[in-house]
Amino acid sequence: MVIASSRLIAFLGPVGVGKSTQMRLLAEYLRSSGFRVKVTFLKVGHLWAYPLYKLALTGWPVFRSKYLFKLWMILDIFSIFLRFLITIWLPLKAGYVVLVEEYLPAIAADYLYIAKTNGYSPKDVRTITTLAYKLSVYVPFTSVFLDAGDDMLKIRWKLRGTPDERSEYISVQRKLLPLLARLLSRYFFYINASGKSIREVNHCIKKYLAKLPCQQI
Repeated sequence: MVIASSRLIAFLGPVGVGKSTQMRLLAEYLRSSGFRVKVTFLKVGHLWAYPLYKLALTGWPVFRSKYLFKLWMILDIFSIFLRFLITIWLPLKAGYVVLVEEYLPAIAADYLYIAKTNGYSPKDVRTITTLAYKLSVYVPFTSVFLDAGDDMLKIRWKLRGTPDERSEYISVQRKLLPLLARLLSRYFFYINASGKSIREVNHCIKKYLAKLPCQQI
């Protein structure tokens, strides 16, 4: 694969589709090719905001209070921006290829889903969605969206020992997340992992990325 020495690639998709596995395999391949690689994640609910995030996803009644909702959003924005600087911006400046799980499209999708779940409108999360847009313009990236059938996802949730995700949340990840990824990223690739082995999916990812102009990956 021909790849520039400092690039950002985001892995997106439903919970349990295999993003972390594919990132690890791609990182191993790039390192063996002589690149310095940073593997990280950027999600909603970092640090102290995580407990509130899990409650927000379920539509916890106390989140009907706009004061608490906005307080949680402020804490989350601060932690997201801090992590962005440390684990993405600085490594890019140092010449790393950065592979990031979830990233800005997933953050925007999660906030829109949480707003709807808790009875708020999209304008109530305008601050975080605007931040996602500005960061995507400032630091261009490529999106790799992985998907799989419900049966495969349920098998992987069981293997991971985690409870089944809410069907409404998975639906948002399948419908809204790709739209946001196309809007925010410079390049977007969709791969359906159903019926494919882990190695086959990884081969598809490398093939897609190799087609991009070196200076624009």
